[in-house]
Amino acid sequence: MKLNQMANLLADRLRLQQQYSASEGTRDQGLAFALRKLILIQAKEFMRSAEEFVFTAQAALDDDGSRK
Repeated sequence: MKLNQMANLLADRLRLQQQYSASEGTRDQGLAFALRKLILIQAKEFMRSAEEFVFTAQAALDDDGSRK
C-alpha cells in the first residue's frame, strides 16, 4: 500500500474515533478501546512502511552515487 494511502486511512480512522468519542457512544468503552487499538496497529504499520521507503530511497541514492 502506498504511504499516501496509508496516511489517508489513518486520518480517516482518527476522524472516526474522534466522532465516536464526541457522540453518545463514549459509554461503550470496549468499542472505544478497540478503535484506539486498531489505530495504533495501523500507525505502527505506517511507520514501518515509511522506514522501509526511506531505507530503500537512501540505498538507491547510495547505489547511483548521487549521495555521498
